[in-house]
Amino acid sequence: SALVGGPGDREKAERISGLCEHPPVNLTGRTSLMGLAALMKHCTLFLGNDAGPMHMAAAVGAPVVSLFGPSDPRVWGPRGHQVEVLYKGLDCRRCFHPTCTRGAKSCMNLISVDEVLDATERFLSPNPQPSNLQPVRS
Repeated sequence: SALVGGPGDREKAERISGLCEHPPVNLTGRTSLMGLAALMKHCTLFLGNDAGPMHMAAAVGAPVVSLFGPSDPRVWGPRGHQVEVLYKGLDCRRCFHPTCTRGAKSCMNLISVDEVLDATERFLSPNPQPSNLQPVRS
């Protein structure tokens, strides 16, 4: 497994790596866009938020589990046959505020660890069953 991100994500990636029994290779801030695309083409699963790398992973055919906050996955979601979107669809969605006006009840914080684990397990099972852009709502 590998962690990827920009140079500003390195400290967070090191913290995540430190929590792992079998630490992933930390490539944060050390890949070009071409290198990132090549890595994603061979990955078993991409787990990330609504950002450019998520779209890149879907474009090269990698299985994708994506966490969406205020943006609408029906408009901005990954496209492909192996994608699953976790999204809460709150009434304040598409607010595009730089910080959540609801404080700790933000749309991203409402996606539970169990939901993320369930989605990743669906992809990693012998017969993957992604929901293909069907937002998960509680």
